Amino acid sequence: MPRFLEESLKTDGFHPIKNYLPLNASWACSEDYLLIHQNKEKMTVSTTTQRLQICRIKFPEIKLQTRDAHKLRGYFGNLFKEHSPVLHNHYEDGGFRYKYPEIQYKVLDNIPTLVGIGEGASLLPKLFLKIKEIDINGQCYPVNSKNIEHSTEETGYSNNLHEYQFKTLWMALNQKNYPKYHKLSNEKEKEDMLNAILVGHILSFFRNTGIELDASERL
Repeated sequence: MPRFLEESLKTDGFHPIKNYLPLNASWACSEDYLLIHQNKEKMTVSTTTQRLQICRIKFPEIKLQTRDAHKLRGYFGNLFKEHSPVLHNHYEDGGFRYKYPEIQYKVLDNIPTLVGIGEGASLLPKLFLKIKEIDINGQCYPVNSKNIEHSTEETGYSNNLHEYQFKTLWMALNQKNYPKYHKLSNEKEKEDMLNAILVGHILSFFRNTGIELDASERL
């Protein structure tokens, strides 16, 4: 995964935020949204970074809707549920695995896409390259070809400025924080709350991938 860098996020209907996103590749920051950009600028200052193993598998012959991503996750999570809780973030006793998802299921440009991080990057090729078909809501899609990309990508923090866009919808609000958001009196307060939520998502990613920011490295 590429470096997380200081940047300004401006997308249709979303709000600016600084200091956190990856360079040089498409990347998912949470299960609910994806941020995408490409830039090969090198970091010019010493910052907190770590090299992560990343694997991406695409099924280019299959066309799904973006809303089908959770069905993709459900299908593969159930199919391989005995192999590892990393696949579905649940343990055998039914308990929830409270960690950043190391395998993520996306539909990007109508193409089913799996993203593995760290342990997930090692697990993906072992299991998913054997897939011959995908069943979504009773409809069977034969898998005749797969595209796989495996890389080691430097991830972390920089003082440089870069711009990214959401590739899929970002589900920022939930049952707990929506009432608070709804009661805010103006757009500035709402924007600040959304920014704070997004920063929280990025910090969660950092914590779960072993990246510890210095005191001076603030999002």
